[in-house]
Amino acid sequence: MGNEVKKQKANEELENEEIQFYNLAPNEIDAENVYLRALDYAMQDINIHNIAITGKNGAGKSSVIKTYENLHPEHKYVNISLADFNKNGQDKNQIERSILEQFFYTINSNKIPNSKFRRIKKIQKKSTIKGIAKICLLIVLLVIAIFLITNPLEENLPRIIEKYFSNLNQAIITISSAILAVTIVVYILYKLYEKIFVTTEMSNLKLKKENIELNKDIDTGSVFDKYLDEIIYFFEVTKYDVVVIEDIDRFENCSEIFTELREMNKIINDCETINKKVKFIFASRDDVFVEKERTKFFDFIIPIIPVINSSNSKEILIDKLQENSLEGILESEYIKDIAWYIDDMRTLNNIINEFSNIIKKANKNIDCSSFLEFNTKLKENLNKKAWDGDYFIRAIFDNGDKLGSTESSECKIDLLSQSFAIISEVANKEQIKSILTSVEDELVDNNIKVIKDFTMPFKKSLNIPGKIMNYPEKFSNNGGQTTKYTSFYLLALIKVGYYDRAYQYFQMINPINRSDKKEKIDKYQIEPYVLSENISAAEAFLGQGSFSWLTGAASWFYRIGIEEILGFHKNGNILKLEPKIPIAWDNFKLTYKYLNTTYKIEVIKSEKEALEIDGKNQISNKIELTNDKKVHKIKLFIKK
Repeated sequence: MGNEVKKQKANEELENEEIQFYNLAPNEIDAENVYLRALDYAMQDINIHNIAITGKNGAGKSSVIKTYENLHPEHKYVNISLADFNKNGQDKNQIERSILEQFFYTINSNKIPNSKFRRIKKIQKKSTIKGIAKICLLIVLLVIAIFLITNPLEENLPRIIEKYFSNLNQAIITISSAILAVTIVVYILYKLYEKIFVTTEMSNLKLKKENIELNKDIDTGSVFDKYLDEIIYFFEVTKYDVVVIEDIDRFENCSEIFTELREMNKIINDCETINKKVKFIFASRDDVFVEKERTKFFDFIIPIIPVINSSNSKEILIDKLQENSLEGILESEYIKDIAWYIDDMRTLNNIINEFSNIIKKANKNIDCSSFLEFNTKLKENLNKKAWDGDYFIRAIFDNGDKLGSTESSECKIDLLSQSFAIISEVANKEQIKSILTSVEDELVDNNIKVIKDFTMPFKKSLNIPGKIMNYPEKFSNNGGQTTKYTSFYLLALIKVGYYDRAYQYFQMINPINRSDKKEKIDKYQIEPYVLSENISAAEAFLGQGSFSWLTGAASWFYRIGIEEILGFHKNGNILKLEPKIPIAWDNFKLTYKYLNTTYKIEVIKSEKEALEIDGKNQISNKIELTNDKKVHKIKLFIKK
């Protein structure tokens, strides 16, 4: 119920909150970052020409490059980035064409006037008018010059004036004719200019697919080989001295491209006409080159450790949910489940962006009261229909017969139903007392040290419960002990304050206590250091273990010990201590290693409650873990 109220409150507060969005583009990092120092070293070393920045996709390679470029404007960068969204892939020549395109589209074509690859120019009206005006003036001057050579001015000028400008009408006709003639000539020249200069430039750069038309006499070799002279010319006349190449590792034949780019780099740096050193920076996965190939190919390698992975994505996701006031919307266990699949910061940021949008839009239509009402009705109906007088039934068959009931001939009481009736808070105080009494009387067997799933085992039931009947009686899931179900019972005991009993059964389950003597080992018959999923209650196999190494049972057993009994709850870098230890314990100590920092924790029973960190009293019971590479002492005082 508490979680439902928390969710409702979070939804109510969300309406007035501003959404904080996160861009998916590379972000700048701290200028003192070790990756930037390493990259700067490589850039300054004249013997290093091919630099690799390696790491998994989303590790932050682009962020390192972007930050370096912004911090070092003294270099001129050509950024080449490729993406392969074609499921059928691309051949090597297509990739090289794309790289070549990005080279020549980077720069203003005026700066590479002698290149065969010139981009289409946008016609500027002002420059076009200037060009036409110059042509017209040249034509006029040429006509005048020819006229003057063939007709001396002192002899013909009076005659021209008399013929064309003798009166006003004649002058108007003459001037109008001249203007019309000039307009026609200007229009014709404009169209010729557009046709000749623009169309020519359009035909000079066709780099898509198979349309590279120039130098048709060269039929063999890669695209890089065919246009190597153009590439050399590019670096001769421009100031670009760093080429950043990303995403080539996405292609199947990327090793060939890498090899040709390295050869290109060598040719460029060995060329006497290029008066600078040109460095290539490759951003790629770690596994593109393996073992010695990596050090042979690259002159310097900078491995990037991801800031996010499946082990810490839950904490980062929770932090970002909190920044958007969304932390009360999702259950912690659900966040943990989905966080396991998030190992990329871009993916995580996109999840927050989309979720924020959806929840903000949908929030107006969410009415948690209906869910709370349903929860209340469900609890009422479970108590009406599923309470059997002393405990809760397990299920109801299609024909209406009960399973896990006093009316049942087999499986009269089921452990799982009783455990979750307590954990879910369906059972009230009186019911809890009755449930625990029934479980202790019917399911806990202190002689053979097992807590059975149910009793009696299935044998002749007319109602078929499933494949569980295939197991022998009291063996495995058919009336034996299933350890993860027992862990849920311990969790229920701790929830209602039965700490001593929970610890007693915890020690009973502990495999080391089934293997401390030879006769116990002979009975247990599996590894003494591994938790068993099942313990037999059958007469012929009393206490024998089976199905060891199952992680479900082991993980729940681990959580009961660490989180519930010792009370060690860690969420991101926040530690909360809530121990639930047995009466016989006066204190306990544990040491926790957080990254490079050690925390020595001591819990002491006392007359008062207090928390000390390095001798200083703390108001909150939450401890913020910091990786300062020191040793910290924590003392928690709890009431006796």
